[in-house]
Amino acid sequence: MTQNKQIIFIQDRVPAIHAGTYTITADQHVVIDDVTDEHFSVTRRLEVRGERFTLRRGDIHAVFPPDKTQGPYIGHVPYIMFDRAMLPWLRGLAEGVDDDATWLALLLFDADEMPAIQTLKVRDLVARSRSIHTQTPNATDMAGTLPDGRFSYPFDPPWDAATCELEYGETAEDGILAIDVPVDLFRSIAPGLADMSYLAHVREVDLTGRPDSAGRGAPSQDSDALDVGQFATVLGNRVPAVGDAHAVLVSLEGLGQHLPGGQQEGALNGYSHVRLVVLKHWRFITTPDNTALLKHALEHLCDEPADPDGLNAHLRIPAAIPTEAEVADALAAQAAGSMTDAQGDVQLRHGFAQGYVPLAHHMRTGGRDISWYRGPLVTDPVRTRLAVPLDSSDAALAYNPETGMFDVSYAAAWQLGQLLALGNRQFSAALYAWRLALAEQGAAENDRFSASMAAMAGRALAARERGPAAAFSRLFATDLGGRRGRRISLASESAPPAVVSDWLNGLKQLRGIPLRYLVPHDRMMPSEALRVFRLDTNWINALLDGACSIARSVTGRPIADAPWLFPEGQGVISGYLLNSHVVIAWPGLKLVAKRGDDELTKIYDDYLVPGVRMALFDGDLDRIDIQQSGDGLQFGADYDGSSYTVPLRKLTGEPGKLMTADGRAGITHQVIHHDRGPGGWIARGEAEEQPPAISVQAAMRGDKGRVFDVATTAGRIRQGLIDHGALDRDAPFTSAEYALEMVRSVIHVSYRLDS
Repeated sequence: MTQNKQIIFIQDRVPAIHAGTYTITADQHVVIDDVTDEHFSVTRRLEVRGERFTLRRGDIHAVFPPDKTQGPYIGHVPYIMFDRAMLPWLRGLAEGVDDDATWLALLLFDADEMPAIQTLKVRDLVARSRSIHTQTPNATDMAGTLPDGRFSYPFDPPWDAATCELEYGETAEDGILAIDVPVDLFRSIAPGLADMSYLAHVREVDLTGRPDSAGRGAPSQDSDALDVGQFATVLGNRVPAVGDAHAVLVSLEGLGQHLPGGQQEGALNGYSHVRLVVLKHWRFITTPDNTALLKHALEHLCDEPADPDGLNAHLRIPAAIPTEAEVADALAAQAAGSMTDAQGDVQLRHGFAQGYVPLAHHMRTGGRDISWYRGPLVTDPVRTRLAVPLDSSDAALAYNPETGMFDVSYAAAWQLGQLLALGNRQFSAALYAWRLALAEQGAAENDRFSASMAAMAGRALAARERGPAAAFSRLFATDLGGRRGRRISLASESAPPAVVSDWLNGLKQLRGIPLRYLVPHDRMMPSEALRVFRLDTNWINALLDGACSIARSVTGRPIADAPWLFPEGQGVISGYLLNSHVVIAWPGLKLVAKRGDDELTKIYDDYLVPGVRMALFDGDLDRIDIQQSGDGLQFGADYDGSSYTVPLRKLTGEPGKLMTADGRAGITHQVIHHDRGPGGWIARGEAEEQPPAISVQAAMRGDKGRVFDVATTAGRIRQGLIDHGALDRDAPFTSAEYALEMVRSVIHVSYRLDS
């Protein structure tokens, strides 16, 4: 059975000290005999580095809605997630503001509101009346170049000082991206000062069932939690309208009191625009349909548009599968020379059913033909075993006299392995050097063997024994069969270097294999598709044998007992291919393979190309569970056409469960069951009906009514929980509780292969 894992919402991870420049002074007073009082003082400057004007690309784990996508995003607030759990609190929002307030804000602009993103310099953030002092060696001070009428960051010291000071490593000529937001628009869409403590939180999530290259987040603060990661998230405060929208992550460092509700909000009255540093920008399109995004996408992963009545679950070209009798009749007709077009179609569909594709075959002799090809991802387990090593790719060609066609699958795998090995300089050099060292060691042993034979023969003749034959016999019985024989055995069993074994084991997991070799035809895996398969270990062994063949010229023989080959009797290895936009939109999507109720051990799980994810499992899967992981949640409110409401969720007992008016515990996910018939997935069960939930009305502001008054909404949610006995009146309500309450329904879809 699979253990249920928790998602832990954490208010913040505020660092012990914010990024910035600090001065440390140590004073010492020395008193001798109550008379002499000597004073010693030392002052040092301390610089705490942290992101300020740019972010590293690797810091960003995911954004929602995904960049350049369109979907029914009404009611959803955008968010950005970071692999570094402390990032939203590295800097201060303003003097005197609580540390739990983030310095980052995610602004949402409609298409007609979006300001132009400008490529500027740091000096363009500083007023012309101020001088910029730089601590970086060899950098010169200069005056600011912020145009009149623009308001920007106060820096340190504040606006009223004649000089502002940059941090160590920063210069006035550093490049930045910035936008000039009209003051009225800024006041309309920017979060209020009181909102900033609710808009960033940390989630600690289970990392199992995720792609190998998906972000791991920051380490948990619990030293015993080995397979969890922490991800910081900054939520937006505005929901999109139908149409084009732009999400912009900006810095509000030092500007907290100038936000709506701040003590210096009126200071913006004399300016036309606020200039803000842009740290991340993406765009998306919202469509009118308000269907649950992920749920709808996952429900239809096995639909085949060209044949809606014969849905396909396996990695093959969809076609009606012929019966055994039809195949036998077609083969007999071909052997008799009387095959009809219909019987030819039967043979073609029979090949499709086994995962084969007919491809053009260019012969070495110059001729051309059509041959069958099948990659390593097959529909049924392969029972026969390919004998390796092979002398060449031609040795792996298989000819079927009944159909008159070649099967080039293993030959193509062998040739591909050889080409990939030759294309990897580090691997090929290491393999060659390893085999050469073994050959030289063997040659040295042979030289010592020859000298030993000569000496033995000389001693035998000198002792007048029964001639050279007895001497040779004694030599083979003692020297060759004893000490030297052990040396040769040890040399042949010398372990390969790590670069060789690591690369071959990666190849064994299909790392670096061109997608066309895995999926030779587009119809085998159309867009928005989930396909299951078994792994043909013969194909993999041919691939590995071809890779190792490049060093045979050194020793003249293949590698004996190669540990990277699949052994005889290898159990079934199965897997899935997922080709869908959800792979990009939800990078941490959790997929678990099972046999019955037992979870299978994952061998490999990663992205082949953008939008395509593949996994291998030890065992023959009959079920795939797909669900949102803790870092793939969505946030927002329900919209009925006139107002936005937030369904209340329990904070204790069963945290995350929706609170319902009739007292039943609301479900937090929906389960869809698919059963396999003779062609694929054919039955879809109905989702469980959602009980009516207790909701509170969200507080909105702005001239378009789509900006959350976050602090007021949080207060309404808190009061609603108190009124229904779900929260103590004295209990805190932080960004962690706010994020949990704003979670949209979590989706869980199960695909089942029933025999």
